[in-house]
Amino acid sequence: RACIRPPGLGGGVRGDGGGGGGGDGTASALPGGRPRDQLSKECTQFLVDASASMLAEPLSGGPSPFSTALQAAVDLQRDYARSGSGDLVAVALVGTEGCTNQNFPGIWELVPAQKKYLPGPTVINDLRACIPEPGAARLPLGAMGGLLKGCGGSMQGDNPPFADALHYAQLGLDAVADMQRRVLLFTDKEKPGTDIARGQMLTKARDLHNGGIQLDLFLVRPDGAREADLAAFWRPLIAANRLGDAAADAE
Repeated sequence: RACIRPPGLGGGVRGDGGGGGGGDGTASALPGGRPRDQLSKECTQFLVDASASMLAEPLSGGPSPFSTALQAAVDLQRDYARSGSGDLVAVALVGTEGCTNQNFPGIWELVPAQKKYLPGPTVINDLRACIPEPGAARLPLGAMGGLLKGCGGSMQGDNPPFADALHYAQLGLDAVADMQRRVLLFTDKEKPGTDIARGQMLTKARDLHNGGIQLDLFLVRPDGAREADLAAFWRPLIAANRLGDAAADAE
């Protein structure tokens, strides 16, 4: 399957180096070397940056990057529901004041990576209710059975806990190890976090590789924003996921 390229989003960032597969999800082997054709179903984990800049709507109008990312998850759920494929879509927000698991501060789970949450009318409608209405520069409340009431909106600062989010995603996806598994990270940040945070993210990207989980980035840019310089931060991260320790040896 090709990686999702929703309207308004750029393509997934590819890792450097040969043999590791690109960002289009069509390589014959998953990170870690497991053949794709051994796994008939797929679970896609969306990690959506919920920082204030993602919630801001473009001056030219239209949905915010946050809304665009959540809409992509809704659209994929609809596709899976119509096809009856048995594929899963999990969704979590990264960078919220509240959390749904005390072990992962700043991460708010909307749809877990569990087979009982197959895409269907209830799951799709609950997730769609989390998309802010036009003109509302805040997280909606009262959706998902009231779970978002504790979310608290965006956390202070501009450094969402991406390393923790990748760890959270891996633990959740371990429960569906009999499926193809991938993580789609949506953010508008070119170089988030400190050097320490970057090192932690590289470690987690390699952990995903070792677990056979593919990581793809979708850098969401508002209308009129300049092109991001991806090479300095994100390309090494994706390469670490594609190539594992081999990427570290090449640095």
